[in-house]
Amino acid sequence: MKKIFAKTHKRTKKLDTPLPKFISEKAERVASYAEDKKEVSKWEPIIKRNRKAEQLTFPLKQPDYSMQTISNLAQNWKPETSLEKQIAELLESSENNLKDQKLLTQAELKAIEAMNLEDVFIEIYLILHVVIFFINPVFII
Repeated sequence: MKKIFAKTHKRTKKLDTPLPKFISEKAERVASYAEDKKEVSKWEPIIKRNRKAEQLTFPLKQPDYSMQTISNLAQNWKPETSLEKQIAELLESSENNLKDQKLLTQAELKAIEAMNLEDVFIEIYLILHVVIFFINPVFII
């Protein structure tokens, strides 16, 4: 038993005592400084070029600031997400959409067909009143 203990005792090594806190922190700072120095040295040629330049413009790629009208955006818009596709499908199938530059929608035409003649004239008068007011707000019938 003593022989086994002696053999294992010879094989095992003692761990070194840990370094004092201030020495280990200094070693970490030195290592991180070396890494940071490598990272910063990558940018030195760009910084030198910018310092020598007479004028700098940012961003380097100028964005396109051309204005688009709402009608162009609406015509070119296509639904992308599933929710947008469902909403577009519902709007397309609705009878309350103005199509082909008509004055009344399909739902309004059906409602007018169901009305009597006097109600039709009143309804058309009100619709024309609203349309004319939006075209020329000063002129009221």
